[in-house]
Amino acid sequence: FASFFSLLLLKRRSSAKKMMHVRPRPVSPRARCCWGLVSLAGEPISLVSAAVHARVIDFACEVEVTQVYSANGLTANTEAKFIFPLDEHAAVTSMEVRLRDEVTVAQLKRKEEAKREYDSAVASGHSAQMLEEKRGDVFEMHIGNIHPNDKCQVKITYVADLRVSGAAVEFVLPTAVAPRYSPASERDPVGAGALTQAQLGLSVNVDLDMASAIVGVRSPTHTIATTPGHTLEKMSVALAAGVTYLDKDLVILVETATPHAPRLLVQTSATGRTAAMLSIVPQLTLEAVRCEFVFIVDRSGSMSDKIVDARNALQLYMRSLPADCYFNIISFGNSFTKLHPASVKYSRETLASAAAHIDSMSANMGGTEILQPLSSVLANKEIEGYARQVFVLTDGEVSNTKEVINHIARANGGRVFALGLGPSASRELVEGMARAGHGTALFVPDSSELQSKVIQQLRDSLQPAITDLAVEWIAADGPAAAPAAPAAPAPAP
Repeated sequence: FASFFSLLLLKRRSSAKKMMHVRPRPVSPRARCCWGLVSLAGEPISLVSAAVHARVIDFACEVEVTQVYSANGLTANTEAKFIFPLDEHAAVTSMEVRLRDEVTVAQLKRKEEAKREYDSAVASGHSAQMLEEKRGDVFEMHIGNIHPNDKCQVKITYVADLRVSGAAVEFVLPTAVAPRYSPASERDPVGAGALTQAQLGLSVNVDLDMASAIVGVRSPTHTIATTPGHTLEKMSVALAAGVTYLDKDLVILVETATPHAPRLLVQTSATGRTAAMLSIVPQLTLEAVRCEFVFIVDRSGSMSDKIVDARNALQLYMRSLPADCYFNIISFGNSFTKLHPASVKYSRETLASAAAHIDSMSANMGGTEILQPLSSVLANKEIEGYARQVFVLTDGEVSNTKEVINHIARANGGRVFALGLGPSASRELVEGMARAGHGTALFVPDSSELQSKVIQQLRDSLQPAITDLAVEWIAADGPAAAPAAPAAPAPAP
């Protein structure tokens, strides 16, 4: 969704009824508890069932999520909101709400118009829903009036492009939104945390249709079961136990026989419309550059269960640096501190000092004020002859995501790489920082893949950024088309 628009859900049975948005009443941070269906006071409405069916076609996917909630615990009519997480790359293609035997479907409207219609419907005692994007990975929909004992079914369908992780295509289903720290400047943070009804579980089925033979499917986050398809390119994946707690993202990695081969997929719809998807994974090896490495590590309270992985990642980074480089380590929470006033030359002595400093780290620095250390680093002049590479290690639990990403995009103080720690790391923040800083983003849901991800990201940073890219389209039966405009600087993979 562009932020200029909202999705307004209109009833199939009574399109004359108006619907509009009402801003939630202020509630305490303790009341802001969860994702799912909740009253405006923060009380969860019981989740009865949840099911996900996804289709993966090479580097793209379509995901349908269906959830049913029961208002048995309500004693009076209440206005509720539905908060749910989505992949940062996702676009909602359809939404449907069933409430009291009425079915509503989504229409795209300008925000102001949607708000007027929503408010009018709620004031008249009718049910109404409006969907808004709160952050790139969190959407919020106001359901309107829910009566005691109502059942509410929400069905969302979205499409997304998939990432390449090493030699594997990575499918991610965000199933939790962790608590987000909100700086004082943020007025309306999205509060989310553990839902008691999440223990009812989630059924997930993923159908794979790849461009070449599937040679391996695995999940670093959950136990899965696979069923071969009728060809080597097809396979079905499900959670081994059939259900899972909604406590972390589901990650599925699919390896194929020719992961980096260019491919073109073409499909024709029932109406005769044709769509094509061209996938090219560049494989480039460039001469390494001399670098200054600045490591910015999150030591806020939310990192308490991830600080060991942060320490291990830092130790691995430090022991893998090239001999001719500079480095520094910055810790942040409510404030930030530097190991050295300025970056120092890498040596046996400075490595030993850094290792001791890393071993002493704990998650004891309060909130997650990530913008301050980033601003400080990117504003400093680079060391002559050494390209600055900034590594951010965080779980991304902030609510000023767009402000952080926009600042990195405007700055010109080095490339930014991001390592998302924990199963609920914010993909919008981690990927957004890397994209804006022309670096790469990787995620470590648990410690099993820490070493490979750290080494891969360090290897990326030692190759120079490729700039002034252009694409030239050549017609098969005619002259070459005009080259596309140069792209923004991008990192070599």
